[in-house]
Amino acid sequence: MGLPKTKKASTSEETEDTITASRLKRKRGRTSMEHIVNRTLRGKKSVLEFNPKGIPFGKVAAEMASYIGVLVRTTVPIIVESWPKVDKDLKNDIWESVEMAFVLAPRSRKLVLSSAANKWRQFKSELTTKYVLPFKDQPDALKDPPEEYDFIKQQHWEQFVNSRLTEGFQKLHMEQKERRGKLQNAHRMSRKGYAGLEAELKKTMHEDELDLAVLWKKGREDKNGNISHETVGEQAAEIDTLMKQTNEGAISNSNSGTGDDVRSMGLGTPEHSSRFRGTGESVMPNVSRPQLEREDVMHEVRKMIEQQRVWFEAKIALLEAKISGDCPTTNIPLPTPLLFKPSKKGWCCGKKNIEDKEIDLEALSFIGRRDSMKGKSCKLAVGSINNVVSHGTIIEVDAANHTVHGVPLGEGNIRVAIDAALDEQALLPIPVTEELVTVGQAVGSHVAWPKHLVKLMDEEECGNTSMKPRDIPKQIVNLPKSLKLLYRYAERAMTDGEAISVVMEEAVFGIAKTVDIFKEDVMQFMEMKEIPPRCITVYMRHLYVMLKQSNMADMVGLMDPSSISVGEGNSDHKSQVLATRLQQGSADQILLVPYNSGYHWMLTIISEDKEVCYFMDPLQRYFMDPLRRSMREEEWKYVVNNGIRQFNIETGRGFRKQPLWKVLMGPKQPSNMECGYYVMRYMKEIIEGQDLSFATKWDGRKLNAYTQTELDEVRCEWTDFVSNYV
Repeated sequence: MGLPKTKKASTSEETEDTITASRLKRKRGRTSMEHIVNRTLRGKKSVLEFNPKGIPFGKVAAEMASYIGVLVRTTVPIIVESWPKVDKDLKNDIWESVEMAFVLAPRSRKLVLSSAANKWRQFKSELTTKYVLPFKDQPDALKDPPEEYDFIKQQHWEQFVNSRLTEGFQKLHMEQKERRGKLQNAHRMSRKGYAGLEAELKKTMHEDELDLAVLWKKGREDKNGNISHETVGEQAAEIDTLMKQTNEGAISNSNSGTGDDVRSMGLGTPEHSSRFRGTGESVMPNVSRPQLEREDVMHEVRKMIEQQRVWFEAKIALLEAKISGDCPTTNIPLPTPLLFKPSKKGWCCGKKNIEDKEIDLEALSFIGRRDSMKGKSCKLAVGSINNVVSHGTIIEVDAANHTVHGVPLGEGNIRVAIDAALDEQALLPIPVTEELVTVGQAVGSHVAWPKHLVKLMDEEECGNTSMKPRDIPKQIVNLPKSLKLLYRYAERAMTDGEAISVVMEEAVFGIAKTVDIFKEDVMQFMEMKEIPPRCITVYMRHLYVMLKQSNMADMVGLMDPSSISVGEGNSDHKSQVLATRLQQGSADQILLVPYNSGYHWMLTIISEDKEVCYFMDPLQRYFMDPLRRSMREEEWKYVVNNGIRQFNIETGRGFRKQPLWKVLMGPKQPSNMECGYYVMRYMKEIIEGQDLSFATKWDGRKLNAYTQTELDEVRCEWTDFVSNYV
């Protein structure tokens, strides 16, 4: 209850009484709504139900109401005099947080902030009536804020208590208390409201029966259908009489709230022009239902269109390329391009004994056999070993210390990369909760798979699902010499699972590490296909050499993309990694942060004392439009904002406004496969401009796509650098 705990000796009898009392009465803890926060960090939004009047109702609406209460209590200081005086940035923060957790149209901003205002006033009223005024004659009891509200700052609490103990406030409090005491027809619906009551009554009553009078009356009945207040009972009886006369045709009922409806006549008071009694707050009589619903419907349609576009754009591009003959044909069905292919191993497998085809627990217990299986191509089955639903690559078979998407691999399972789906609708044997459920969704991602349902491919099967050495793609024929040499080296000299190890000093990314480039990576890179984070990481190691040579290492910092990619922990973990990297640089240093959202490479530049973030998307989509921005991009904005916030707190810079985001329009990629190479080129041009004038160079200018020669420049730089480690 907020009272200070005094230390004194207690007898066993007192202790027993205390324990007994605590068992009889358990105090409700503080609402935190952590499940909504966790869901938001995974990019998931809950969909609200709205009635025809535009008011949300149901379980999700109740969750949103509680979430708004948590946000406003922890965001807005209690020392602010009134809601109109609350800083606009704080209101924006509340709206943006709610919008990230629930599907809402921009029109709903007013409804959300109105709810926040009410809950903030209720919170201050609760503090006043429950924790201040009852103890106004006990100064020691008012020293500290209530224990359950430990987020209230001590200084704010003292100022709040002093303001509540003034004669002026106590006089105002008594006047409001007397005014409240005169209220005679208060409803009994609690937080359910009229929207929830109406939805509940529709289950047992026809919609034509639910007019304003019925809702008003039902809202004041107890669970047994009785009305305890005498005056309210008389008004309800009068309404019943008028409704009977309406049914007999003696009087008319407009049911419009204009004064000539049964409810207004029964209450004996006309309706104000800007409200509807018996409908709930935020219902406006001068706004038509279609007008209220249109924005919500359009918002949902835009989101659905954007999600469909993201999922199928890559597949369309691949099909067009295949039809035109610009890419090699394979016998593998085209996978749904949801995520980039992060496999560390090649698709092909070498010769193997027939006994190796079946993977069992006993075989995997031997270290030699375990290591020999890593990097092998395999068939993945569901139900039985003969029901093959996809092709993949074995990544890890030792379950002791490994996780997949943050979940332990588990005994009896191995980690595989899904390379191609034979049955896209088949369910994963071990789904990734709320992320990956079907085989088609998991293409390009790592998942856990039961060992007894994994079957190694033989040499002929591997040949049917991979590129034969003699079938050199035509784009390789015209490669620059250095690229062609490394391609031939990888093709002829590197075995599956063999890596080129590149050393990263601590100065590059703030931590020393070694990055392995596998045969598959080299082949993908030379063929201008999708590239994993480790390829970008190695190129940034080359950029660090350029920075040192031009004495710009203190001006430009580099963020390792593999430490913040999809699958590398949740959003808060990525924010902490980013905050740590920011602390390792100088105050005026900009930070280049490449990021892969799971299917697309983008670049963020944190600049100008960490107060401005520049965003570059090679596809130039809708990052600044919250209605069309994808969930992955929404999550990324949260990661960066939260990372900068943590950096400010940990370095003593205090609470600052969220950074300003600006979109830079660099050259636009022509199809769906060049994003990684475009991000590499963006970073190269930023570093080459020693005055760091990239913001001026790309601000609002739509430029032509990079030529192949310009892209080959960065590819040659990457190749020359990697070749030094061969």
